[in-house]
Amino acid sequence: MKKHLFLLLALVCLSSLSFCEEKKLASGYINEGINNYDSGNYIEAILNLRSAEQLSPNPVTVYKYLGMSYSKLSLWPQAEKEFNEIIYVNPADPDRAVIIAKINEWEKLPLVAPAMAQFSFYSIKYKNRIFKDPENLLNYLALTEIYKCSGRYDEAENFFRALVKDRPDKPVFKKYLAEVLFLNKKYGEAGSLYKRILDDDPSNIDAIISYNIVLKKRYDDIIAKNPDDTVTYLKLARVLRDLKRYEDSLNAYEAYLSRDNANTDVRREMNETKKLMEAVVPKEGFKIPIL
Repeated sequence: MKKHLFLLLALVCLSSLSFCEEKKLASGYINEGINNYDSGNYIEAILNLRSAEQLSPNPVTVYKYLGMSYSKLSLWPQAEKEFNEIIYVNPADPDRAVIIAKINEWEKLPLVAPAMAQFSFYSIKYKNRIFKDPENLLNYLALTEIYKCSGRYDEAENFFRALVKDRPDKPVFKKYLAEVLFLNKKYGEAGSLYKRILDDDPSNIDAIISYNIVLKKRYDDIIAKNPDDTVTYLKLARVLRDLKRYEDSLNAYEAYLSRDNANTDVRREMNETKKLMEAVVPKEGFKIPIL
């Protein structure tokens, strides 16, 4: 499935490409990204793969290498997001077991302050490209990644707030701003912005996943402060189910029922979730050798 069709339509430089040309261009970005990943050039890999993501005929491959590239830079929230995308778009992925395990591992790791200096060259490079070609949204996408990877969240926030105000015809800028707000721990505002994106485009997969990740973060924080908050376990179970992380959802249902064992409606809901999992999840997954 193609992602962010509105972005493709807005890319003036790509608007005349045929489907075959788009597929060829995406494959080129993917191959460059994989080569850069294998060479240890993770920031270059991320820039290649985020461009491929807009045109990719095989987004799962892109998500896997993006997640691994982010993880190599200790950018755990970004890595989690990409692996959540895999589970959502391809819940029967043969690597599901190890992908879920990686998400759970990364969610527990402390956040690492990114190294800012090493990315200053890239920010100058893409600002110059934007100045020369302000309609090519791939340059804004690349600059977003540089800001995110270097931890320059306040600078990125101000930049994209101005763009959202000045270019309301480009809804993709709302997405970039929401990504930065989430990383800047402004979860409430990020969630509200993703909700606005969904109000305009209810089928936007990226916004669906991101909005539910914001909710999950909120519920995790509540439970960490108050482990006996029974209702929040149920909310968490439903969010995880919506993310198609059925195994984690069942654990949250169990946590709820351990505190309210007599609730037959919730037990029925949990059994329905289990049936969903059994319908799509392979019995045995394969390891990802490159993880």
